[in-house]
Amino acid sequence: MKKVNIIFATILFSITILYFSPVIFTNQTFASRDMYAFFYPRQFFASECIKSGILPLWNPHLASGVPFLANLQSSIFYPLSLVYYILPFQIGFKYFIILHYFLAGLWMFLLMRYWGYDTYSCITSAIVFMFGGYMVSILDNVSFLTSAVWLPLAALLFDRFLKEKKRHYLILTGVIIGLQILGGDASCYVLSTLVFMCAYHIYYLISATHLNLREKGRSLFFLPLSWLIGISLAAVVLVPFAEFVFYSTRMEGFSYEEMTKWSYHPLELIQLIVPYVFGSTVPMCRWFGQLWLDTFYLGVFTLLLVIFSLWWARNSLPLFLICLVIFSILMAFGKYNPLFSWCRYIPGLNMVHYPVKYLFLAGFSLSILAGVGFSALFERLGKKEAKGLTLFLIILNSSAIGILLTGLLENDKLFALFQLVYPQTLFHKIVGAESGYLAIFTGYSVFVLLITAASLLILFTVRGNITVKVSK
Repeated sequence: MKKVNIIFATILFSITILYFSPVIFTNQTFASRDMYAFFYPRQFFASECIKSGILPLWNPHLASGVPFLANLQSSIFYPLSLVYYILPFQIGFKYFIILHYFLAGLWMFLLMRYWGYDTYSCITSAIVFMFGGYMVSILDNVSFLTSAVWLPLAALLFDRFLKEKKRHYLILTGVIIGLQILGGDASCYVLSTLVFMCAYHIYYLISATHLNLREKGRSLFFLPLSWLIGISLAAVVLVPFAEFVFYSTRMEGFSYEEMTKWSYHPLELIQLIVPYVFGSTVPMCRWFGQLWLDTFYLGVFTLLLVIFSLWWARNSLPLFLICLVIFSILMAFGKYNPLFSWCRYIPGLNMVHYPVKYLFLAGFSLSILAGVGFSALFERLGKKEAKGLTLFLIILNSSAIGILLTGLLENDKLFALFQLVYPQTLFHKIVGAESGYLAIFTGYSVFVLLITAASLLILFTVRGNITVKVSK
């Protein structure tokens, strides 16, 4: 088993190298949005100070000087920052970013492996997680990326503790939580980890019929303990950060308007099937003015695998995960969700803006569901038990083609409706019927072709034209 894990970890590493090869093997680097204007200057300053033997408590180069260590995003004590402390900064920092994408895939692979899925299902979840739309979109928000990648490992360690009751797994869970905070985030991604761990703990207690009521009650103390360990580990930055926040404009919480800025409009879920709804003809375009997340696209095959996981999986894990997906999406809707207004009364949560960030938990859960669906699909195909699959694929393809034809035939009416809801702001060009609007159908046509190709591949397998072997 260890040899297999090493082999597939090497495969994931090779995929990461291939994906980022234009940056790794050239002098090119990452330079979009917050990257060049915010993170490069900040982390370069940290690197130069550390190399000079100085602990940068203060940054004299901004305004009349500002606290530096007290700002979590400085990531001074984050262990992996050693990469750009040791290497020349222009090389080390881009390697630092790339390393985190590999770690995201590796931790997801190991989590799925621990849950008992076959290697191909594990690597499916790993690739979907590390290169899904959400994770790729936060490349230029480095402190968010460095925190997000640790969630699969935190979930793995906490689950091992719940099932094996070995104390070192609880301690290691706390260490990972501490790493998330030291990585530069104490809001959305640390909060996502807390939500997942609480929800999974409840799911585990409901599923664990072998535990009596007393044992279940005792286990409730373990979750706060793991967080106490993590917070204690990160206290070196959390204590000055707490004082910094006390003097910040966030102390009293954002106004509702600021708190819900860049909410994710429900119609943006079209991005699940078309990554860039308007193509490249509308620069800086996020439907309904959301400019934070580039895209939430996960791939056509991923969506099919998610459906198969809900249809065929033998345990209740997919149901638990789809509930998390729904919760995450509802939170991301922000001002488009009437219940979100209650969040402004929750201390701490009212200091977090840009609700679109909350999609992270949905991306994480859908990645797991993709692996579960892969396992369920190929198990059924290998045993020739895929009843109803042919009819499902026929209905799916017919619906997809029908929507495409309707859109093309009713182009004028749909465009008139589109103009009523699409905001024309300073950040957008005027969208014309011959340009950006038709890009919707260009992207959707690619989706239809991919659905058809996937359906034919599955149908050929069902008929025996392609052999599938299921490992025992």
